[in-house]
Amino acid sequence: MQGTGNALLASESPFNRPALEPSLQRRGVQLLILVMSVIAFAPGLTSPLTRLDDPMYTYLHKEITAPGLAGFLSVWDSSNAWNGRFIEFFPLRDSVYWLIFQNWGALGTPYHLASLLFHIIASLLVFQLFARFGQSLWVAAVGALLFAVHPIHAESVTWVAGLKDPMYTTFVLVSLLAFIKYRQSNSRAQYVLMLVSLVAALLVKSMAIATPVLMVVIDRLLEPRGGKWKTTVLRVVAPAAVTAVFLVQFISIGHANNVPHVLHGGTLRSHVVLSAWAQFVYVKQAVMPAYFHVLPCFAPVETWADPRLLAAIALACAIGIAVFVWRNTPIRLLAVAFYGACMLPVSNLMPLPDLMADRYLYTASIGVCLLAALLIEANLSRPKNVIAVLAILTGTATTFFHTFSWQDEEQLYIEGDEDPVCMVDPLHPAGQVHVLRYFTAKDEETRFAAAERTINSEGIKNDHSGVICTIWKDGIKMAAHRGEMEKAQLWARRLLTYCPETAR
Repeated sequence: MQGTGNALLASESPFNRPALEPSLQRRGVQLLILVMSVIAFAPGLTSPLTRLDDPMYTYLHKEITAPGLAGFLSVWDSSNAWNGRFIEFFPLRDSVYWLIFQNWGALGTPYHLASLLFHIIASLLVFQLFARFGQSLWVAAVGALLFAVHPIHAESVTWVAGLKDPMYTTFVLVSLLAFIKYRQSNSRAQYVLMLVSLVAALLVKSMAIATPVLMVVIDRLLEPRGGKWKTTVLRVVAPAAVTAVFLVQFISIGHANNVPHVLHGGTLRSHVVLSAWAQFVYVKQAVMPAYFHVLPCFAPVETWADPRLLAAIALACAIGIAVFVWRNTPIRLLAVAFYGACMLPVSNLMPLPDLMADRYLYTASIGVCLLAALLIEANLSRPKNVIAVLAILTGTATTFFHTFSWQDEEQLYIEGDEDPVCMVDPLHPAGQVHVLRYFTAKDEETRFAAAERTINSEGIKNDHSGVICTIWKDGIKMAAHRGEMEKAQLWARRLLTYCPETAR
């Protein structure tokens, strides 16, 4: 009887259900994913490279511009990272930049096409992953389409420097699919593929360190009852070891480059409140994107009773209640845990230079899209097709219009530059948005206003780099030309104090 019971449990496991068989419907879904992705991100394909990090990864990166075999091999030379000359060492990603630059230089479209190609592949793999989770064709299709056109991906797919997001996610998904197949068949080939794909992902972006956690989540929540933790540990010990090696490397390179890891806001209270609020905003953006600031801003924290902390606590309680209610629905728990695991690297348990960015949601949104498809199917049996179509079309239209912003770089920074919160935000990225607006403004009036916001910004009040000093100097000239002599004299005194070389 015990053997029969185990056999029944095994048959209930999604691992033992066959993946969706090739069919006309399946091919149709794959074609639809391709078409909708192209439609959603088409406006960004002709946008130029932006001042926001794009030059650093392309035409100003001497290894990327170096021709021939020697140039390609220099991309894989880690000495620049270890000697503090370049902040990152992701040679697989940089190999793509090198290949594109060698053939098309600084032309934007080839870079955007590469990002879109990886995004389409990732979306197709999401469809396959959901099928491997034992979900119906409907859930797998809707979930993958929601991911393919999610507006939060506009930054990752359209920004040249964001190539790493769809690229590393593609390799993570290949690794997860190989892990599931290995779990089914004990195939050595699948195990090797799992490890090779994981290494590839880690050579593209550090957020791939969450992959072993995702494997544990998948193994435990799709495991028939009675599965042993010891078996799970043995399955993930090798990928965990590989990830640990890369994690040590990432941290060491960060130290070599003096990457700051300071508390956001300067105090523990500020750090806790802002980090918690960032996670609240992440969930809101993943579920229903409300804004698309390339560099989001945050007002300073004055008290532990900050409403933002209370909102984050309320959200955590709501998620806890949902998890309790869904305790007997493993696939929903899997969707929530998938999101949570992907966000661990940007939880700010170890402070990151940037508090948050929409691109960090790229892989995590897979869990959100799966949960959305599951809830639509379960709770809206009759109008589910209508709701799903409306959600997909809304996502496509929102993404389509948002990517237009990348055609005109100034449009990317207008909201952030003119946001009053960015004037009082003590974090450095808040000041950067004023600097970027200054350099992309099309008229003198806007340029002067951006210069004034830069000079007065809390986010860069201690930044006396050459760029900031230059803006001060230009601002003095513009203020004097406008007849605002008191302002010009004040800025001149600051320039002499903090930037004596520029003042000469």
